[in-house]
Amino acid sequence: MAGSELSFDKLTLGEITKRTANGNLMTIADVLMAQTPVIEDAHWELANMDTYHLYSTWLEEPSGEWSAINAGVTTYAGRAKPGEEGIGMLEAYSFVDTRLIEKVKDKKRVRSQEDMAFIRGLTKTFGTGVLYGNTATEPRGIDGWATRFWDPTNQDNVWDNGGTGNDCASAYIVQWGPEMCYMIYPQGGNTSLSYKDLGIRMVWDANNKPYQCHVSHFIIQAGFVPHDQSSIQRVGSIETAGATNIFDEDLLIEALDEMPYEGAGAVIYLNKKILTQMKIASKDKSNVSYDWETAFGKRRLLTFEEVPVKRFDQTLITEPAI
Repeated sequence: MAGSELSFDKLTLGEITKRTANGNLMTIADVLMAQTPVIEDAHWELANMDTYHLYSTWLEEPSGEWSAINAGVTTYAGRAKPGEEGIGMLEAYSFVDTRLIEKVKDKKRVRSQEDMAFIRGLTKTFGTGVLYGNTATEPRGIDGWATRFWDPTNQDNVWDNGGTGNDCASAYIVQWGPEMCYMIYPQGGNTSLSYKDLGIRMVWDANNKPYQCHVSHFIIQAGFVPHDQSSIQRVGSIETAGATNIFDEDLLIEALDEMPYEGAGAVIYLNKKILTQMKIASKDKSNVSYDWETAFGKRRLLTFEEVPVKRFDQTLITEPAI
């Protein structure tokens, strides 16, 4: 598969954040992208409504017909299915005791370190939402991939690896770009991120006793749009232990072949358990589906059929079989 021959125009979170000319936001974006590969890889679009995004997918594309001079053609309108995706807002405050800051020389650096540690935790919550969010139980969030794509019988982009019980995991293949899969951010801002230094504020501990803190306010606002559902594939029911029903690379090949352009430009996301299974399989020299590439001049990146494989730590190893 010629995974590297096609390219898709993508607008990343880093690129849209640069527009704000805000160094703090760019630092936060860097932490987010380093912690969660989806945030780094995704194409981002400005929502076309205030708090949600409207789009449509073709059920039947206009086909056209062969024509000739002095002869008309039949008008084909095609059929489209409307879609609507909401934007979730993940919000939190960071409190750093002023007494901690006063004890150190480089106050700005320590304050930033404390805030970034907080952001890393927030990022994990966001990653979990991308995977397992469910607006039926948390209406203020977003629907995650596992919530949307779970039925291998009736959903063409879901594949059953054969595992049973509640010790399974999934691998997701996603093509990011316009008309494929993309993340959305709300109107009224230049990016999905918001950061405010609220200065020194009085806060109260668990015993309702006051003390002073440096307070930071963080917001991540985002939604996910599967514009073309064939551009996201899920291989579920992968056993995370034992020797049976572990990762089946044949299913991955089938899933890639069902994607536009045979999965060109896609990224494979999975947890460390399944990544280990793939690495072990890649040791077999006769297995030509795997390869290793050097990323950023130093880090080795596993590829499968020329598609990058990335570790997404929020993918559980305790999923129920689909």
